[in-house]
Amino acid sequence: VTGMEVIEGDETAAATRDSAIATTIAAVLITVVLIVAFHGLRVPLLIMLSLITGIAVSFGAVTLAVGHLQVISVVFTVIVLVLGVSYGIHVASAFELVRHDCADGKGGMRQALRISIENVGPGVITGAVTTAVAFCTTLLTKFVGVAEMGLIAAIGIVLCLAAMMSVFPAMLRRWSPRR
Repeated sequence: VTGMEVIEGDETAAATRDSAIATTIAAVLITVVLIVAFHGLRVPLLIMLSLITGIAVSFGAVTLAVGHLQVISVVFTVIVLVLGVSYGIHVASAFELVRHDCADGKGGMRQALRISIENVGPGVITGAVTTAVAFCTTLLTKFVGVAEMGLIAAIGIVLCLAAMMSVFPAMLRRWSPRR
């Protein structure tokens, strides 16, 4: 079997396989770094679970918006993984700074989460939006693969931000240890 279709099929299969391996390695390494940085398992695992939720929703949105992944755009998972985790790190770090100043119980937890989001929210949202807009500039190119990759990355960044600002605080509140 020969021809362009076979070559494209082989390239797509190799890129998909390699991207899955790279994504897995990146996720494991990011988790290890988070465990070391936060001196525990709970917060890093909640960050990663929130990030995976954002990436899963991104896959659904990409399926609706673009309909497929190609050789260039299969790397978007690694891009979104690396950029998306920073939003959770900012929220978790801000929460760690203020949680001891708030009362025990649900009210204190709610107050600590609110203060954390108020402190880091504007900067994190601005960073995510400017990054997404920068990726959207690839839509101006005539190369369809690059344009699709930019759109996919922009969608992923915005949806990972949404997960980190909604799912992560909710899980943190649900599974926070009693003090």
